[in-house]
Amino acid sequence: MKSVLMCSLVAAMLSPSLVFAFDGTVNFTGSVVGTTCTYNNNGGTQNVALPPVSASALARKDDTAGERRFDIALSNCAADARNIAINLEGGQIDALTGYLQNSASGAKATNVAVQLVNPITATPLRLPAQSPVVAADGSGQAVIALIARYVATGPAAAGSGAVTSSVNFSIVYP
Repeated sequence: MKSVLMCSLVAAMLSPSLVFAFDGTVNFTGSVVGTTCTYNNNGGTQNVALPPVSASALARKDDTAGERRFDIALSNCAADARNIAINLEGGQIDALTGYLQNSASGAKATNVAVQLVNPITATPLRLPAQSPVVAADGSGQAVIALIARYVATGPAAAGSGAVTSSVNFSIVYP
């Protein structure tokens, strides 16, 4: 009796894998690159100073002011690398807006965040996001340009004070 019960139990445990049918298949492809670009800026940290702006320039939600272009300079890329970008992720990203939250301490500006913009299309990036894709030049250098600016987050006008934020990035080859 015990052996019949045990056999029935084992058969019941194995049968679900025999009963369910597949609805589809997902295939994965990719590649591993041997030589990647490197970011050699102050131990991996770059500071971008946004210009001071008047709080009145950020009076309404989504108003922007104080644009500053900055470059992420990469070196040691394969000279023929055609698809180089960075994934902007982590740091102080607001999941609802995609802006970089103001993390200043002390006398902190209110209702203000930092917004990153694709300079080629003038389109704001909703973080986390990928930068524009660039190619390396013949000497293995690549430059990824971005714009940072203040953005009013509302509902009231921006209040004066300090603005500080950060974002992490990873070099990718899309």
